Amino acid sequence: MRRSALALTAGAVVVAIGLSARAQSPAVRFSAAPPDEAVVELMEHARADLPRVSDNRGRPFAANSPSDRNGAVIPIVEARTIIDTGFASGAARWCQLDWQQNLRFLLNEQRARGIWDERQLAFIGVLHAHAMSAVLDANRDRSCGAGDRLLIGDYLRRRWH
Repeated sequence: MRRSALALTAGAVVVAIGLSARAQSPAVRFSAAPPDEAVVELMEHARADLPRVSDNRGRPFAANSPSDRNGAVIPIVEARTIIDTGFASGAARWCQLDWQQNLRFLLNEQRARGIWDERQLAFIGVLHAHAMSAVLDANRDRSCGAGDRLLIGDYLRRRWH
């Protein structure tokens, strides 16, 4: 059975975090961007799950909207950033570290940009959750070691500062 680009990418996340955590740049990102195929796959899953999320009035969001460009709720370039953050959150959760602060920083940053409507912000949260799940799934058969935990914790501390 062929593994999807998403599974291969998620499986490499902890290694990429480890490599990035050793770099001293505060603007660290994963060493290899996920391939378009993996980004699109995650975006499609997130869009399909968007109706499970409700707006402030309790109404579910539509999976598709006339304002979506080429079927995308947000541009693929923006989605990469969200996925990158979701991968880091997944690695943090895998190591039983505080991943929720990573999500809060992401959502606060995206809200502050003032370019997304409520539906797009909900999509960003769902996309983050899917990226996080991909890392957890890819690492379900191995434990987070002390070295992994240290590197991931360091990466998260430097990520937003």
